[in-house]
Amino acid sequence: MDGNKFYSVVVPLYNEAENAPLLISAVANALQNYQYELILIDDFSTDNTVKVVKDLAASNVVLIEGLRDYLINVCL
Repeated sequence: MDGNKFYSVVVPLYNEAENAPLLISAVANALQNYQYELILIDDFSTDNTVKVVKDLAASNVVLIEGLRDYLINVCL
């Protein structure tokens, strides 16, 4: 493990209310020995994705919401 490295994991979300907690947990477990941030980009989900992510707020989880297709297309 190199303590000087910092990782950013970027994941686009759309209607992932059921999967977001699993994703956040899986990333936390996989990167528990590393410094990281998890950037979740929500593209106007019509379910409770944003609420679920906000309820699971952690200092290393960043939620970007409402950029209508722009960032999702850039990320892909």
